[in-house]
Amino acid sequence: MTDATTGSAATGATSDERRALLAARLRRRIAEQHHPLSYPQQRLWFLDQLDPANPVYVVPLVHRISGPLDVDALRHALTAVVRRHQVLRTVFRPVDGAPRQFVRPAGPVPVPVVDLTDHPDPHAEAERLAAEEARRPFRLDEDLMVRPLLLRLAPTEHRLCLSLHHIACDGWSLGLLADELSTFYRSFLDGTEPGLPALDIQYAAFAEQQLARLTGEPLMEMLDHWRRRLAGAPALATLPTDHPRPPTQSHAGAHLDFTVDPQAADRVGALARECGATPFAVLLAAFAALVHACTGAAEAVVGSPVAGRTRAELQHLVGFFANTVVQRVDVSGNPTFRTLVERARDESRAAVAHQELPFEKLVEELNPARDPAYNPLFQLMLSYHEGESDALALPGCEVRMVPGDTATAKFDLTLGLTRAGERLTGRLEYSTDLFDDGTAQALGEQFRTVLGAAVAEPDTPIGRLPVLPPGELHRILADWNPAPSEAPGRLVHELIADRAARTPDAPALVAAGDSPEDAIDYRELDRRAEELAVRLRAHGVRPDVTVGLYLDRSPDLVVALLAVLKAGGAYLPWTRDTPPSAWRSWWRTPAPG
Repeated sequence: MTDATTGSAATGATSDERRALLAARLRRRIAEQHHPLSYPQQRLWFLDQLDPANPVYVVPLVHRISGPLDVDALRHALTAVVRRHQVLRTVFRPVDGAPRQFVRPAGPVPVPVVDLTDHPDPHAEAERLAAEEARRPFRLDEDLMVRPLLLRLAPTEHRLCLSLHHIACDGWSLGLLADELSTFYRSFLDGTEPGLPALDIQYAAFAEQQLARLTGEPLMEMLDHWRRRLAGAPALATLPTDHPRPPTQSHAGAHLDFTVDPQAADRVGALARECGATPFAVLLAAFAALVHACTGAAEAVVGSPVAGRTRAELQHLVGFFANTVVQRVDVSGNPTFRTLVERARDESRAAVAHQELPFEKLVEELNPARDPAYNPLFQLMLSYHEGESDALALPGCEVRMVPGDTATAKFDLTLGLTRAGERLTGRLEYSTDLFDDGTAQALGEQFRTVLGAAVAEPDTPIGRLPVLPPGELHRILADWNPAPSEAPGRLVHELIADRAARTPDAPALVAAGDSPEDAIDYRELDRRAEELAVRLRAHGVRPDVTVGLYLDRSPDLVVALLAVLKAGGAYLPWTRDTPPSAWRSWWRTPAPG
Protein backbone atom coordinates (compact mmCIF):
# COMPACT_ATOMS: atom_id res chain seq x y z
CA MET A 1 0.00 0.00 0.00
CA THR A 2 1.42 3.37 -1.03
CA ASP A 3 1.48 6.39 1.23
CA ALA A 4 -1.14 8.06 -1.01
CA THR A 5 -3.48 5.08 -0.66
CA THR A 6 -2.87 4.98 3.05
CA GLY A 7 -3.69 8.68 3.29
CA SER A 8 -6.99 8.43 1.41
CA ALA A 9 -8.05 5.42 3.42
CA ALA A 10 -7.27 7.25 6.60
CA THR A 11 -9.45 10.19 5.67
CA GLY A 12 -12.66 8.50 6.73
CA ALA A 13 -11.14 6.56 9.60
CA THR A 14 -11.64 7.21 13.29
CA SER A 15 -8.95 8.98 15.28
CA ASP A 16 -7.84 5.67 16.83
CA GLU A 17 -7.58 4.08 13.39
CA ARG A 18 -5.64 7.06 12.06
CA ARG A 19 -3.22 6.83 14.99
CA ALA A 20 -2.78 3.10 14.34
CA LEU A 21 -2.08 3.72 10.65
CA LEU A 22 0.40 6.48 11.43
CA ALA A 23 2.13 4.23 13.99
CA ALA A 24 2.35 1.41 11.44
CA ARG A 25 3.79 3.82 8.85
CA LEU A 26 6.35 5.09 11.36
CA ARG A 27 7.41 1.54 12.25
CA ARG A 28 7.80 0.72 8.56
CA ARG A 29 9.93 3.80 7.94
CA ILE A 30 12.11 3.03 10.95
CA ALA A 31 12.56 -0.54 9.69
CA GLU A 32 13.54 0.80 6.26
CA GLN A 33 16.26 3.02 7.70
CA HIS A 34 19.73 1.72 7.07
CA HIS A 35 23.25 2.87 7.75
CA PRO A 36 26.69 2.33 6.27
CA LEU A 37 29.08 -0.17 7.77
CA SER A 38 32.24 0.89 9.57
CA TYR A 39 35.53 0.02 7.89
CA PRO A 40 36.17 -3.13 9.92
CA GLN A 41 32.57 -4.24 9.43
CA GLN A 42 32.94 -3.84 5.67
CA ARG A 43 35.89 -6.24 5.66
CA LEU A 44 34.07 -8.90 7.68
CA TRP A 45 30.93 -8.57 5.56
CA PHE A 46 33.00 -9.01 2.39
CA LEU A 47 34.77 -12.08 3.81
CA ASP A 48 31.41 -13.53 4.83
CA GLN A 49 30.13 -13.11 1.27
CA LEU A 50 33.12 -15.08 -0.01
CA ASP A 51 32.69 -17.93 2.48
CA PRO A 52 29.45 -17.66 4.48
CA ALA A 53 29.84 -21.10 6.05
CA ASN A 54 33.20 -20.35 7.67
CA PRO A 55 32.95 -19.73 11.44
CA VAL A 56 36.34 -17.97 11.63
CA TYR A 57 34.74 -14.75 12.94
CA VAL A 58 32.40 -16.39 15.42
CA VAL A 59 33.34 -15.40 18.99
CA PRO A 60 32.31 -18.33 21.22
CA LEU A 61 32.18 -18.16 25.03
CA VAL A 62 31.24 -20.90 27.45
CA HIS A 63 30.25 -20.04 31.03
CA ARG A 64 30.34 -22.96 33.46
CA ILE A 65 27.72 -22.15 36.08
CA SER A 66 27.40 -24.02 39.38
CA GLY A 67 24.52 -23.03 41.64
CA PRO A 68 20.80 -22.17 41.49
CA LEU A 69 20.53 -20.42 38.11
CA ASP A 70 17.33 -18.43 37.46
CA VAL A 71 16.67 -19.01 33.76
CA ASP A 72 13.93 -16.35 33.58
CA ALA A 73 16.32 -13.76 35.02
CA LEU A 74 18.93 -14.80 32.46
CA ARG A 75 16.45 -14.35 29.59
CA HIS A 76 15.43 -10.97 30.94
CA ALA A 77 19.04 -9.88 31.30
CA LEU A 78 19.99 -10.93 27.77
CA THR A 79 16.90 -9.24 26.33
CA ALA A 80 17.78 -6.04 28.18
CA VAL A 81 21.36 -6.06 26.89
CA VAL A 82 20.23 -6.59 23.29
CA ARG A 83 17.65 -3.80 23.68
CA ARG A 84 20.38 -1.49 25.04
CA HIS A 85 22.94 -2.15 22.29
CA GLN A 86 21.46 -1.85 18.82
CA VAL A 87 24.44 -3.49 17.12
CA LEU A 88 23.45 -6.84 18.67
CA ARG A 89 20.10 -6.71 16.85
CA THR A 90 21.50 -5.39 13.57
CA VAL A 91 21.38 -7.32 10.30
CA PHE A 92 23.51 -6.66 7.23
CA ARG A 93 22.07 -6.61 3.73
CA PRO A 94 23.14 -5.09 0.40
CA VAL A 95 21.41 -1.99 -0.92
CA ASP A 96 22.27 -1.01 -4.50
CA GLY A 97 25.27 -3.34 -4.30
CA ALA A 98 26.69 -1.86 -1.10
CA PRO A 99 26.34 -3.45 2.36
CA ARG A 100 24.12 -1.58 4.82
CA GLN A 101 23.16 -2.24 8.42
CA PHE A 102 19.54 -2.39 9.50
CA VAL A 103 18.58 -2.17 13.19
CA ARG A 104 15.81 -4.57 14.07
CA PRO A 105 13.15 -3.61 16.63
CA ALA A 106 13.86 -4.77 20.16
CA GLY A 107 12.06 -7.87 21.30
CA PRO A 108 12.45 -10.87 23.61
CA VAL A 109 15.62 -12.87 23.14
CA PRO A 110 14.94 -16.61 23.35
CA VAL A 111 17.37 -18.75 25.35
CA PRO A 112 17.02 -22.37 24.17
CA VAL A 113 17.55 -24.91 26.97
CA VAL A 114 18.85 -28.42 26.30
CA ASP A 115 18.22 -30.74 29.25
CA LEU A 116 21.04 -33.28 29.65
CA THR A 117 20.17 -34.41 33.16
CA ASP A 118 19.13 -37.87 31.92
CA HIS A 119 22.04 -38.26 29.50
CA PRO A 120 24.45 -41.11 30.38
CA ASP A 121 27.45 -38.72 30.10
CA PRO A 122 26.15 -35.14 30.38
CA HIS A 123 29.60 -33.56 30.61
CA ALA A 124 30.86 -35.18 27.40
CA GLU A 125 27.61 -34.33 25.61
CA ALA A 126 27.81 -30.73 26.84
CA GLU A 127 31.37 -30.46 25.48
CA ARG A 128 30.21 -31.81 22.14
CA LEU A 129 27.23 -29.44 21.88
CA ALA A 130 29.32 -26.44 22.95
CA ALA A 131 31.93 -27.24 20.27
CA GLU A 132 29.19 -27.68 17.69
CA GLU A 133 27.63 -24.35 18.67
CA ALA A 134 30.99 -22.57 18.50
CA ARG A 135 31.49 -23.72 14.92
CA ARG A 136 28.00 -22.82 13.67
CA PRO A 137 28.21 -19.76 11.41
CA PHE A 138 25.91 -16.73 11.57
CA ARG A 139 23.62 -15.53 8.81
CA LEU A 140 24.42 -11.84 8.80
CA ASP A 141 21.29 -10.92 6.89
CA GLU A 142 18.81 -12.28 9.45
CA ASP A 143 20.36 -13.45 12.75
CA LEU A 144 20.77 -11.63 16.02
CA MET A 145 24.47 -11.05 16.52
CA VAL A 146 24.38 -12.85 19.86
CA ARG A 147 23.26 -16.47 20.04
CA PRO A 148 22.62 -18.11 23.44
CA LEU A 149 22.31 -21.79 24.26
CA LEU A 150 21.83 -23.11 27.79
CA LEU A 151 22.82 -26.69 28.60
CA ARG A 152 21.44 -28.16 31.86
CA LEU A 153 23.67 -30.94 33.18
CA ALA A 154 22.04 -31.08 36.61
CA PRO A 155 19.54 -28.93 38.53
CA THR A 156 22.41 -26.74 39.80
CA GLU A 157 24.92 -27.18 36.98
CA HIS A 158 24.68 -25.42 33.62
CA ARG A 159 26.76 -24.40 30.62
CA LEU A 160 25.81 -21.10 29.03
CA CYS A 161 27.12 -20.94 25.47
CA LEU A 162 27.16 -17.39 24.14
CA SER A 163 28.24 -17.02 20.51
CA LEU A 164 28.66 -13.58 18.99
CA HIS A 165 29.80 -12.42 15.57
CA HIS A 166 32.92 -10.30 15.44
CA ILE A 167 31.11 -7.82 13.17
CA ALA A 168 29.19 -6.68 16.27
CA CYS A 169 31.75 -7.01 19.07
CA ASP A 170 35.41 -6.98 20.06
CA GLY A 171 37.44 -8.00 23.09
CA TRP A 172 36.46 -4.89 25.07
CA SER A 173 32.79 -5.64 24.31
CA LEU A 174 33.04 -9.05 25.98
CA GLY A 175 33.85 -7.40 29.31
CA LEU A 176 30.95 -4.97 28.88
CA LEU A 177 28.58 -7.82 28.07
CA ALA A 178 29.61 -9.78 31.16
CA ASP A 179 29.18 -6.73 33.40
CA GLU A 180 25.82 -5.74 31.97
CA LEU A 181 24.37 -9.25 31.88
CA SER A 182 25.35 -9.63 35.54
CA THR A 183 23.85 -6.23 36.42
CA PHE A 184 20.53 -6.88 34.65
CA TYR A 185 20.35 -10.38 36.15
CA ARG A 186 20.75 -8.99 39.69
CA SER A 187 18.29 -6.16 39.10
CA PHE A 188 15.65 -8.62 37.88
CA LEU A 189 16.10 -10.79 40.98
CA ASP A 190 16.08 -7.81 43.34
CA GLY A 191 13.41 -5.77 41.56
CA THR A 192 15.76 -2.77 41.40
CA GLU A 193 16.95 -0.47 38.64
CA PRO A 194 20.21 -1.58 37.00
CA GLY A 195 21.78 1.90 37.26
CA LEU A 196 23.84 1.61 34.06
CA PRO A 197 25.05 4.83 32.43
CA ALA A 198 23.01 6.10 29.49
CA LEU A 199 24.50 5.52 26.04
CA ASP A 200 25.22 8.76 24.20
CA ILE A 201 25.68 7.05 20.84
CA GLN A 202 24.85 3.79 19.08
CA TYR A 203 27.20 1.89 16.81
CA ALA A 204 25.48 2.83 13.55
CA ALA A 205 26.08 6.51 14.31
CA PHE A 206 29.73 5.78 15.10
CA ALA A 207 30.10 4.06 11.71
CA GLU A 208 28.73 7.11 9.91
CA GLN A 209 31.03 9.40 11.90
CA GLN A 210 34.05 7.22 11.17
CA LEU A 211 33.46 7.35 7.43
CA ALA A 212 32.94 11.12 7.55
CA ARG A 213 36.01 11.73 9.73
CA LEU A 214 38.52 9.77 7.66
CA THR A 215 38.78 12.20 4.79
CA GLY A 216 40.94 15.10 3.73
CA GLU A 217 44.05 16.21 5.61
CA PRO A 218 43.65 14.01 8.74
CA LEU A 219 43.45 10.94 6.53
CA MET A 220 46.48 11.98 4.47
CA GLU A 221 48.59 12.60 7.59
CA MET A 222 47.87 9.13 8.92
CA LEU A 223 48.46 7.53 5.54
CA ASP A 224 51.78 9.35 5.14
CA HIS A 225 52.98 7.93 8.48
CA TRP A 226 52.07 4.35 7.60
CA ARG A 227 53.44 4.61 4.06
CA ARG A 228 56.81 5.66 5.46
CA ARG A 229 56.73 3.09 8.23
CA LEU A 230 55.79 0.12 6.04
CA ALA A 231 57.86 0.99 2.97
CA GLY A 232 59.98 -2.00 2.04
CA ALA A 233 58.46 -4.31 4.66
CA PRO A 234 58.58 -8.00 3.71
CA ALA A 235 55.27 -9.19 2.34
CA LEU A 236 55.47 -12.65 3.87
CA ALA A 237 56.86 -14.03 7.12
CA THR A 238 59.42 -16.78 6.51
CA LEU A 239 58.69 -18.88 9.57
CA PRO A 240 59.44 -22.52 8.64
CA THR A 241 56.29 -24.57 8.20
CA ASP A 242 55.51 -28.27 8.14
CA HIS A 243 53.45 -28.05 4.96
CA PRO A 244 53.56 -25.94 1.79
CA ARG A 245 51.29 -22.92 1.96
CA PRO A 246 48.01 -23.71 0.15
CA PRO A 247 46.95 -21.37 -2.67
CA THR A 248 43.98 -20.14 -0.61
CA GLN A 249 43.66 -19.87 3.16
CA SER A 250 41.13 -22.29 4.59
CA HIS A 251 41.46 -20.74 8.09
CA ALA A 252 41.43 -24.24 9.56
CA GLY A 253 43.16 -24.00 12.91
CA ALA A 254 43.76 -25.27 16.39
CA HIS A 255 45.16 -23.87 19.61
CA LEU A 256 47.19 -24.84 22.64
CA ASP A 257 47.33 -23.21 26.07
CA PHE A 258 50.35 -22.78 28.31
CA THR A 259 51.46 -20.98 31.46
CA VAL A 260 54.60 -18.87 31.75
CA ASP A 261 56.93 -19.64 34.66
CA PRO A 262 55.90 -17.41 37.63
CA GLN A 263 59.43 -16.00 38.08
CA ALA A 264 59.59 -15.07 34.39
CA ALA A 265 56.11 -13.50 34.64
CA ASP A 266 57.29 -11.33 37.54
CA ARG A 267 60.42 -10.28 35.66
CA VAL A 268 58.36 -9.14 32.66
CA GLY A 269 56.84 -6.30 34.69
CA ALA A 270 60.15 -5.45 36.39
CA LEU A 271 62.03 -5.23 33.09
CA ALA A 272 59.24 -3.12 31.59
CA ARG A 273 59.63 -0.61 34.42
CA GLU A 274 63.41 -0.55 34.01
CA CYS A 275 63.06 0.20 30.30
CA GLY A 276 60.22 2.73 30.65
CA ALA A 277 58.06 0.36 28.64
CA THR A 278 54.88 -1.65 28.99
CA PRO A 279 54.76 -5.41 29.61
CA PHE A 280 53.45 -5.69 26.06
CA ALA A 281 56.73 -4.27 24.71
CA VAL A 282 58.71 -6.90 26.63
CA LEU A 283 56.50 -9.69 25.27
CA LEU A 284 56.71 -8.25 21.75
CA ALA A 285 60.51 -8.21 22.01
CA ALA A 286 60.53 -11.87 23.13
CA PHE A 287 58.23 -12.84 20.27
CA ALA A 288 60.42 -10.95 17.80
CA ALA A 289 63.53 -12.68 19.19
CA LEU A 290 61.89 -16.08 18.67
CA VAL A 291 60.86 -15.18 15.11
CA HIS A 292 64.43 -14.06 14.42
CA ALA A 293 65.84 -17.30 15.82
CA CYS A 294 63.51 -19.33 13.59
CA THR A 295 63.94 -17.32 10.39
CA GLY A 296 67.18 -15.35 10.56
CA ALA A 297 65.23 -12.33 9.28
CA ALA A 298 66.43 -8.86 10.27
CA GLU A 299 62.97 -7.74 11.34
CA ALA A 300 59.78 -9.25 12.67
CA VAL A 301 56.52 -7.87 11.27
CA VAL A 302 53.77 -8.43 13.84
CA GLY A 303 50.16 -7.31 13.96
CA SER A 304 48.51 -6.40 17.26
CA PRO A 305 44.99 -5.35 18.22
CA VAL A 306 44.26 -1.98 19.83
CA ALA A 307 40.98 -1.04 21.53
CA GLY A 308 40.16 1.81 19.14
CA ARG A 309 37.98 3.55 21.74
CA THR A 310 39.62 6.93 21.66
CA ARG A 311 36.47 8.85 22.64
CA ALA A 312 34.78 8.79 26.04
CA GLU A 313 31.28 8.05 24.69
CA LEU A 314 32.55 4.76 23.21
CA GLN A 315 33.74 3.30 26.51
CA HIS A 316 30.39 1.70 27.42
CA LEU A 317 29.26 0.72 23.92
CA VAL A 318 29.28 -2.81 22.53
CA GLY A 319 30.55 -2.97 18.96
CA PHE A 320 33.50 -3.64 16.69
CA PHE A 321 35.87 -0.76 17.51
CA ALA A 322 39.12 -2.69 17.78
CA ASN A 323 41.73 -1.93 15.15
CA THR A 324 44.92 -3.68 14.11
CA VAL A 325 48.30 -1.98 13.95
CA VAL A 326 51.42 -3.31 12.24
CA GLN A 327 54.76 -3.24 14.05
CA ARG A 328 58.15 -3.75 12.40
CA VAL A 329 60.57 -4.77 15.14
CA ASP A 330 64.21 -4.35 14.13
CA VAL A 331 66.20 -7.37 15.36
CA SER A 332 69.32 -6.72 13.27
CA GLY A 333 72.83 -6.38 14.72
CA ASN A 334 72.41 -9.00 17.47
CA PRO A 335 71.23 -6.44 20.06
CA THR A 336 70.91 -7.23 23.73
CA PHE A 337 67.42 -8.13 24.80
CA ARG A 338 67.20 -4.88 26.77
CA THR A 339 67.95 -2.95 23.58
CA LEU A 340 65.35 -5.00 21.72
CA VAL A 341 62.75 -4.12 24.37
CA GLU A 342 63.55 -0.43 23.83
CA ARG A 343 63.13 -0.87 20.08
CA ALA A 344 59.82 -2.69 20.59
CA ARG A 345 58.72 0.06 23.02
CA ASP A 346 59.36 2.81 20.46
CA GLU A 347 57.72 0.82 17.68
CA SER A 348 54.54 0.09 19.64
CA ARG A 349 54.28 3.70 20.84
CA ALA A 350 54.45 5.00 17.27
CA ALA A 351 51.86 2.44 16.14
CA VAL A 352 49.42 3.32 18.93
CA ALA A 353 49.88 7.05 18.26
CA HIS A 354 48.62 6.43 14.71
CA GLN A 355 46.01 3.78 15.52
CA GLU A 356 42.95 5.64 14.25
CA LEU A 357 43.52 4.66 10.64
CA PRO A 358 41.48 1.45 10.18
CA PHE A 359 43.57 -1.47 9.03
CA GLU A 360 41.11 -2.04 6.18
CA LYS A 361 41.63 1.53 4.97
CA LEU A 362 45.39 1.12 5.27
CA VAL A 363 45.36 -1.99 3.07
CA GLU A 364 43.06 -0.25 0.60
CA GLU A 365 45.35 2.78 0.31
CA LEU A 366 48.70 0.94 0.30
CA ASN A 367 47.29 -1.61 -2.13
CA PRO A 368 49.95 -4.27 -1.58
CA ALA A 369 50.13 -7.23 -3.93
CA ARG A 370 47.26 -9.40 -2.77
CA ASP A 371 47.51 -13.15 -2.49
CA PRO A 372 44.66 -15.30 -1.15
CA ALA A 373 47.29 -17.59 0.39
CA TYR A 374 48.13 -15.17 3.21
CA ASN A 375 47.01 -12.09 5.11
CA PRO A 376 48.25 -8.75 3.71
CA LEU A 377 51.01 -6.82 5.57
CA PHE A 378 51.47 -9.38 8.37
CA GLN A 379 50.81 -13.03 9.16
CA LEU A 380 51.89 -13.14 12.82
CA MET A 381 49.70 -11.65 15.55
CA LEU A 382 50.49 -10.84 19.20
CA SER A 383 47.88 -9.72 21.72
CA TYR A 384 48.12 -8.94 25.44
CA HIS A 385 45.33 -8.54 27.98
CA GLU A 386 45.48 -7.63 31.65
CA GLY A 387 42.68 -8.53 34.06
CA GLU A 388 40.57 -11.44 35.14
CA SER A 389 38.47 -13.36 32.64
CA ASP A 390 35.17 -11.80 31.57
CA ALA A 391 33.01 -14.25 33.53
CA LEU A 392 29.50 -13.48 34.67
CA ALA A 393 28.88 -12.57 38.32
CA LEU A 394 25.56 -14.21 39.16
CA PRO A 395 24.30 -14.12 42.78
CA GLY A 396 24.49 -17.52 44.46
CA CYS A 397 26.41 -19.08 41.55
CA GLU A 398 30.03 -19.84 40.87
CA VAL A 399 30.84 -19.00 37.26
CA ARG A 400 33.97 -19.73 35.24
CA MET A 401 34.29 -18.56 31.67
CA VAL A 402 36.36 -20.44 29.08
CA PRO A 403 36.82 -19.37 25.45
CA GLY A 404 35.13 -21.64 22.96
CA ASP A 405 36.98 -23.22 20.08
CA THR A 406 35.92 -22.61 16.49
CA ALA A 407 38.79 -24.80 15.17
CA THR A 408 39.87 -21.85 13.02
CA ALA A 409 42.88 -19.55 12.75
CA LYS A 410 42.67 -16.02 11.41
CA PHE A 411 46.43 -15.80 10.79
CA ASP A 412 49.40 -18.14 10.45
CA LEU A 413 50.15 -17.75 14.16
CA THR A 414 48.42 -15.75 16.87
CA LEU A 415 50.01 -15.60 20.30
CA GLY A 416 47.57 -14.29 22.90
CA LEU A 417 48.94 -13.56 26.38
CA THR A 418 46.82 -12.76 29.45
CA ARG A 419 47.95 -11.44 32.83
CA ALA A 420 45.47 -12.24 35.61
CA GLY A 421 46.84 -11.50 39.06
CA GLU A 422 50.20 -13.26 39.38
CA ARG A 423 49.60 -15.62 36.44
CA LEU A 424 50.71 -15.06 32.86
CA THR A 425 49.05 -17.51 30.49
CA GLY A 426 49.27 -17.91 26.76
CA ARG A 427 47.17 -19.31 23.94
CA LEU A 428 48.84 -20.11 20.62
CA GLU A 429 46.38 -20.28 17.74
CA TYR A 430 47.89 -21.75 14.57
CA SER A 431 46.93 -22.62 11.02
CA THR A 432 46.74 -26.38 10.65
CA ASP A 433 47.32 -25.93 6.91
CA LEU A 434 50.88 -24.91 7.81
CA PHE A 435 51.79 -26.36 11.20
CA ASP A 436 51.49 -29.77 12.81
CA ASP A 437 50.41 -30.00 16.44
CA GLY A 438 53.92 -31.03 17.51
CA THR A 439 55.46 -27.98 15.86
CA ALA A 440 52.97 -25.66 17.55
CA GLN A 441 53.72 -27.32 20.89
CA ALA A 442 57.44 -26.79 20.28
CA LEU A 443 56.88 -23.11 19.39
CA GLY A 444 55.00 -22.56 22.64
CA GLU A 445 57.85 -24.16 24.61
CA GLN A 446 60.41 -22.14 22.68
CA PHE A 447 58.62 -18.89 23.45
CA ARG A 448 58.61 -19.74 27.17
CA THR A 449 62.32 -20.60 26.97
CA VAL A 450 63.30 -17.39 25.15
CA LEU A 451 61.16 -15.21 27.41
CA GLY A 452 62.45 -16.82 30.61
CA ALA A 453 66.11 -16.49 29.63
CA ALA A 454 65.68 -12.97 28.24
CA VAL A 455 64.02 -11.41 31.29
CA ALA A 456 66.45 -13.19 33.62
CA GLU A 457 69.52 -11.84 31.76
CA PRO A 458 68.28 -8.89 29.67
CA ASP A 459 71.80 -7.74 28.74
CA THR A 460 72.42 -10.96 26.82
CA PRO A 461 72.66 -10.57 23.02
CA ILE A 462 69.60 -12.17 21.48
CA GLY A 463 71.80 -14.47 19.39
CA ARG A 464 72.93 -16.14 22.61
CA LEU A 465 69.47 -16.63 24.09
CA PRO A 466 68.50 -20.30 24.33
CA VAL A 467 65.61 -21.31 22.12
CA LEU A 468 65.27 -25.00 22.89
CA PRO A 469 64.09 -26.09 26.35
CA PRO A 470 66.85 -27.91 28.29
CA GLY A 471 65.18 -31.31 27.89
CA GLU A 472 64.81 -30.88 24.12
CA LEU A 473 68.40 -29.67 23.79
CA HIS A 474 69.70 -32.75 25.65
CA ARG A 475 67.58 -35.02 23.47
CA ILE A 476 69.07 -33.55 20.28
CA LEU A 477 72.68 -33.37 21.47
CA ALA A 478 72.88 -36.54 23.51
CA ASP A 479 70.02 -38.96 22.86
CA TRP A 480 70.06 -38.51 19.09
CA ASN A 481 73.86 -38.30 18.84
CA PRO A 482 75.49 -41.00 20.93
CA ALA A 483 79.27 -40.88 20.92
CA PRO A 484 80.63 -43.06 18.06
CA SER A 485 82.79 -46.00 19.02
CA GLU A 486 85.42 -44.80 16.58
CA ALA A 487 85.52 -41.43 14.87
CA PRO A 488 85.79 -41.85 11.08
CA GLY A 489 88.42 -39.14 10.83
CA ARG A 490 87.64 -38.47 7.14
CA LEU A 491 84.80 -36.76 5.29
CA VAL A 492 82.33 -38.71 3.21
CA HIS A 493 83.53 -37.39 -0.17
CA GLU A 494 87.09 -38.32 0.82
CA LEU A 495 85.96 -41.84 1.69
CA ILE A 496 84.21 -42.10 -1.70
CA ALA A 497 87.38 -40.95 -3.50
CA ASP A 498 89.47 -43.46 -1.53
CA ARG A 499 87.09 -46.29 -2.44
CA ALA A 500 87.21 -45.21 -6.10
CA ALA A 501 90.98 -45.54 -6.03
CA ARG A 502 90.89 -49.00 -4.40
CA THR A 503 87.90 -50.62 -6.15
CA PRO A 504 86.97 -48.38 -9.10
CA ASP A 505 84.71 -50.93 -10.79
CA ALA A 506 82.65 -51.79 -7.70
CA PRO A 507 78.98 -50.72 -7.93
CA ALA A 508 78.44 -47.54 -5.91
CA LEU A 509 74.97 -46.29 -6.79
CA VAL A 510 71.83 -47.71 -8.33
CA ALA A 511 68.53 -45.91 -8.81
CA ALA A 512 65.29 -47.42 -7.58
CA GLY A 513 63.78 -49.57 -10.30
CA ASP A 514 67.05 -49.98 -12.24
CA SER A 515 68.76 -53.31 -12.66
CA PRO A 516 72.18 -54.00 -11.06
CA GLU A 517 73.73 -53.73 -14.55
CA ASP A 518 72.74 -50.04 -14.59
CA ALA A 519 74.62 -49.25 -11.36
CA ILE A 520 77.17 -46.42 -11.35
CA ASP A 521 80.58 -47.59 -10.18
CA TYR A 522 82.83 -45.71 -7.77
CA ARG A 523 85.15 -44.46 -10.53
CA GLU A 524 82.26 -42.87 -12.45
CA LEU A 525 80.62 -41.45 -9.32
CA ASP A 526 83.84 -39.79 -8.17
CA ARG A 527 84.59 -38.51 -11.69
CA ARG A 528 81.18 -36.87 -12.09
CA ALA A 529 81.37 -35.32 -8.62
CA GLU A 530 84.88 -33.94 -9.24
CA GLU A 531 83.86 -32.49 -12.60
CA LEU A 532 80.90 -30.64 -11.06
CA ALA A 533 83.05 -29.52 -8.09
CA VAL A 534 85.48 -27.82 -10.48
CA ARG A 535 82.60 -25.82 -11.98
CA LEU A 536 81.28 -24.90 -8.53
CA ARG A 537 84.69 -23.63 -7.42
CA ALA A 538 84.89 -21.53 -10.59
CA HIS A 539 81.60 -19.91 -9.59
CA GLY A 540 82.79 -19.02 -6.11
CA VAL A 541 81.79 -21.94 -3.93
CA ARG A 542 84.07 -22.10 -0.90
CA PRO A 543 83.70 -22.71 2.86
CA ASP A 544 80.71 -20.83 4.38
CA VAL A 545 78.91 -20.75 1.01
CA THR A 546 75.58 -22.60 0.85
CA VAL A 547 74.47 -24.23 -2.40
CA GLY A 548 70.81 -24.91 -2.95
CA LEU A 549 70.00 -28.24 -4.57
CA TYR A 550 66.60 -28.50 -6.23
CA LEU A 551 66.56 -32.18 -7.18
CA ASP A 552 64.41 -35.19 -6.46
CA ARG A 553 65.96 -38.34 -5.00
CA SER A 554 68.15 -39.60 -7.85
CA PRO A 555 71.80 -40.42 -8.73
CA ASP A 556 72.18 -36.79 -9.85
CA LEU A 557 71.33 -35.65 -6.33
CA VAL A 558 74.10 -37.83 -4.86
CA VAL A 559 76.58 -36.50 -7.42
CA ALA A 560 75.58 -32.93 -6.58
CA LEU A 561 75.92 -33.51 -2.82
CA LEU A 562 79.44 -34.92 -3.21
CA ALA A 563 80.42 -32.10 -5.60
CA VAL A 564 79.38 -29.40 -3.13
CA LEU A 565 81.40 -31.08 -0.38
CA LYS A 566 84.44 -31.44 -2.68
CA ALA A 567 84.19 -27.71 -3.49
CA GLY A 568 84.21 -26.93 0.25
CA GLY A 569 80.65 -25.62 0.49
CA ALA A 570 77.52 -26.70 2.33
CA TYR A 571 74.37 -27.94 0.65
CA LEU A 572 70.71 -27.10 1.25
CA PRO A 573 68.42 -29.67 -0.41
CA TRP A 574 65.07 -28.53 -1.77
CA THR A 575 62.29 -30.62 -3.26
CA ARG A 576 58.89 -29.86 -4.71
CA ASP A 577 57.47 -30.41 -1.22
CA THR A 578 59.83 -27.99 0.53
CA PRO A 579 57.81 -25.04 1.94
CA PRO A 580 58.96 -21.73 0.39
CA SER A 581 59.55 -20.42 3.92
CA ALA A 582 62.48 -22.85 4.20
CA TRP A 583 64.29 -21.29 1.24
CA ARG A 584 66.23 -18.86 3.37
CA SER A 585 69.91 -19.63 2.92
CA TRP A 586 70.87 -20.25 -0.68
CA TRP A 587 73.57 -19.72 -3.26
CA ARG A 588 72.94 -18.36 -6.72
CA THR A 589 75.39 -19.03 -9.54
CA PRO A 590 76.66 -15.70 -10.92
CA ALA A 591 76.99 -15.18 -14.62
CA PRO A 592 80.36 -16.39 -15.95
CA GLY A 593 82.99 -13.66 -16.03
